[in-house]
Amino acid sequence: MLVAETMTAFMIVAASVNACCVVNNPRSRSFNTLLSTMLMAGAMLDAGTHVFGIPVVLWAVVLIFWGMAGAALHRTHIGSGTASLTALAAPDRSGVVHVHHLLGLIVTAGQLMAHSPHAVTVSIDSITAHPHASLLLPLITVGAAAFVAYSIILVATGDRSRWERGTILSMCAMTMAMGIMVFV
Repeated sequence: MLVAETMTAFMIVAASVNACCVVNNPRSRSFNTLLSTMLMAGAMLDAGTHVFGIPVVLWAVVLIFWGMAGAALHRTHIGSGTASLTALAAPDRSGVVHVHHLLGLIVTAGQLMAHSPHAVTVSIDSITAHPHASLLLPLITVGAAAFVAYSIILVATGDRSRWERGTILSMCAMTMAMGIMVFV
């Protein structure tokens, strides 16, 4: 039980560091990233302490909704056509941080569902034992691993300020802490 509590504390600290980095970064600070950060920090805090008492399913719905709505707002902000595709790969644009935040919301929603006692998740060992077992946990694990890899690539490439690196790395840390908690 000590590992789960340590990962919960680590997750909440990483969410706090993320909030500080977003607020202090004038290049990528926007309504989109500020709201994403507040939602993610609230979900992390509530998942770890149940301070708000909001059901995990509702947090997941809110995070996914804002992830998709924020992406639509971001797309209209940067234009249509190929400009939205280059925002994913351009190493020196602040838009990458916006997209990273929105992807983080989707990953966080999946990980919250994996932690929910009401979610249809099972351990990896029972997947082979029961033919009707859900594949949600392995799917979430692969998605989280891909998000962590994407985060590392973003930090290693491009011209990032220390606030942008802090934002990306803190979200990476939250994802890894939640990933470990699923198996504890």
